[in-house]
Amino acid sequence: MKRQEMGIFTKFAQPFSKWWAQFRAEVIVVPMEDPLEPIMSVNDDTLTIRTGFHSRRNTIGLPLLFASIFSTYLWLGIIPNVDRQKELAIENIEYFQNEKKQREEWLLEAKKDNNAEEEKYYLGRVEDYNQLIKSYMVYVEKDGEPTIFTYLESKYLQGYLVWTLFGFLMLGVCGSSAACFFGLFFIKPRDAEVYFDRRRGIVYTWRWGRIGAARFEDIGIKENMMGLSIFLQFENKKKGGFWPSAVWGIDAERLIFHKEEDLTYLLAQLLAFMEKGKDAVITGESFQREPARFFLFDDKKPKNFDQRLEMVLGASHNLVELYEKNVIKPLAM
Repeated sequence: MKRQEMGIFTKFAQPFSKWWAQFRAEVIVVPMEDPLEPIMSVNDDTLTIRTGFHSRRNTIGLPLLFASIFSTYLWLGIIPNVDRQKELAIENIEYFQNEKKQREEWLLEAKKDNNAEEEKYYLGRVEDYNQLIKSYMVYVEKDGEPTIFTYLESKYLQGYLVWTLFGFLMLGVCGSSAACFFGLFFIKPRDAEVYFDRRRGIVYTWRWGRIGAARFEDIGIKENMMGLSIFLQFENKKKGGFWPSAVWGIDAERLIFHKEEDLTYLLAQLLAFMEKGKDAVITGESFQREPARFFLFDDKKPKNFDQRLEMVLGASHNLVELYEKNVIKPLAM
């Protein structure tokens, strides 16, 4: 069944209930001991699924963290010790003055011999040494201690300013990436799972203290290469109290490059559980999967949860209209 008319370029979410009849007719859900990921738990009342961050954190985020730290280490060499640069500049001035003097002597000999080729060569070398001496004199002629700007001026006179600035840019990019991945890996909590509550006929979750929920028949879905996005009504102070958000990138069987058929069975499982109960999905009394490891803490359940949940559900009467006509942003990492 084709659910996304424009594939990965589908702009708006659509109600999951739109395809319920097709799922019932075309997909057979087989109860299993392990109902497959991303399903994390199943009991009489609730089924939960994890977010896409749980799996991608260790398989993608960790290698990128190590790579960005290593790249930052490599680019650290671009940062100059300006005091040492001044000492080297004084040494280089003396060295290049001697080299220049030698080339000037050879230039005179070339002129005496009417050797135009050598004369042109040595004249070029003398000009090069003049420019180098000028670039190093910046350290000597400046009042006070040298700064990073002294270093940049010297590089400019040498003709290396662009490459020097490129090095600083790469250091900034690598350092920022390392800080970002470090934050995602060590500071960001484990996302709350998405709860499908069969007894009450609702779906809910929370993120960073904000509760999101909807009646099962109202939830929206959108599928793309990153996986499944589920659209719920969330608390939002900037949008008059409530506004939809997407729990995005829920993966099934693969981390990226999903096709609709990769997500069909998961959606059929969710529908089967909500309509028929746990026996439609699992063979045991209950199921519990070990959560993703190496998180330092979990996203805590918000205070006054039940009361706030009812308020979100009460504000979700226009959820379908909102996500069908508006581009809804996913929840922030």
